[in-house]
Amino acid sequence: MSFYRFEVGQKVRLLNPIVNDGTLYGKQRGERLQNPGDWGYVHSIATFLDDLVYEVNFLTSGQLVGCREKELQDFDLPWSPPLFEPGDRVKAKLALTHQGKTLCAQGARGQVTVRRHKEGSGYVYEVRFEQDPTQYCLLFETQLDKADDQTAMEI
Repeated sequence: MSFYRFEVGQKVRLLNPIVNDGTLYGKQRGERLQNPGDWGYVHSIATFLDDLVYEVNFLTSGQLVGCREKELQDFDLPWSPPLFEPGDRVKAKLALTHQGKTLCAQGARGQVTVRRHKEGSGYVYEVRFEQDPTQYCLLFETQLDKADDQTAMEI
């Protein structure tokens, strides 16, 4: 039994976009390096600032990029691309309630602020709805539709 989730030489898929945090020489800070769905092979395993990092060789771009464990999955596991990106306008398919309080009505419009991949469940989105922009809701793709109007929300 290995301490690591992935092994050197294993084929992996990227779940979230990777942007340069300033550690990749020759690329601008904030520049997108890889996209969800990109795949490569684990080249090495190390730690950086007490975080386990897998250096992945993405063959299509020819880049070696450090990825955290939560950003990767085994290539052979089922995967589908995310439907929404941060900044996308969405609407709730159903009314959402918590302890009897309505958080948003069916059809309520909001904006995706964060996207995460939850193993076994797919992508989860943090959404801020217009009716109460101070409140964030975590929703699965099946609970959301793309809004007709894609103009940014006023805060």
